[in-house]
Amino acid sequence: MTQQDNGGAAFPLHPGIMPDWKASAGMTLREWFAGQAPDVPAWFGKMTDVGQIGTFHGTAEQWLIARQAAAAANVKIVASWGYAYADAMLAARIANAD
Repeated sequence: MTQQDNGGAAFPLHPGIMPDWKASAGMTLREWFAGQAPDVPAWFGKMTDVGQIGTFHGTAEQWLIARQAAAAANVKIVASWGYAYADAMLAARIANAD
């Protein structure tokens, strides 16, 4: 398994800046880029409107379970998009490092 280049620390904290704080690498640049990703574009994944899951014939409990499953699927799409965006940003950063 190869280790993915995460871009290094986004906001490193070095010892000596604050006497009582420990050194920390902070979040990675990949995590920072993922958090800054714009909204998921329509072409990336089909999001489900959890309030409109279609015609539903079942109990209220079954509807709630279906709604929660749709919301969980949406979260996976958003997270996948964020890291796909971050990976593209890191690749562009390396390509333009000349």
